[in-house]
Amino acid sequence: MCIIEAECSNLENENQGKRSPEELFAKILKSINEYTTEKAEVLLLNKSKLLTILKSYRPLKIGNYIYGLTLNLLKKKRLIVFEWNDKRRIREYSYTKRPNLWTCRECFRLNDHHNQHRPYTYLYLVNGIVFVSIKHDCVPRDYNLVMQYQKFLEEGDTSKARSMSRTISFAFGQDFFANVVNFVEDFSASLSKDSTIDTNKIAALSGLKRKLNDNECVSTAEKVPANKK
Repeated sequence: MCIIEAECSNLENENQGKRSPEELFAKILKSINEYTTEKAEVLLLNKSKLLTILKSYRPLKIGNYIYGLTLNLLKKKRLIVFEWNDKRRIREYSYTKRPNLWTCRECFRLNDHHNQHRPYTYLYLVNGIVFVSIKHDCVPRDYNLVMQYQKFLEEGDTSKARSMSRTISFAFGQDFFANVVNFVEDFSASLSKDSTIDTNKIAALSGLKRKLNDNECVSTAEKVPANKK
């Protein structure tokens, strides 16, 4: 994320925090088609609950999130949410049995596998509107990696999806690029030896490797300090 994008992101979150729930609710009603397919009357009937949520959550417009598949190929049980003003970074949320609540998968991973005992961050989905927490401390995930994982699932190849999740980190950053490239190379080699596998899968993995290398170069370039005059 460049400096200008980072400042925009911080400013948006700050503005969301400064606006009162009433102001945010009025904004949603004014542009309701950008947030939900529900009618204004439905939101007004649920106004009290929505105002409570808006105290610490911000509403997302429909174009800022997509649905994904779970490892057992269930639909509408995974939400992929773009970070504000930087669609290279996303956060993933899983459906829970608690009404309207979805759990951040990275928060779950840190607690479940690393015993960090940190608080979970949730997402609300109420009246068709997605609300994300204004404060969220865990590291976002890389969009390209998550979508490659989703591609395996869309093809019904849960074994590759499972192997990918065990082999690499989905966290956005540079430190895991070598592992990702090795994973892609290993799978490309195994696919090329199997004549029953669609060659498009090999091309897709090769394309992922190129994207990752390009992103690594861009990320590295962004971190090079400017020469002082």
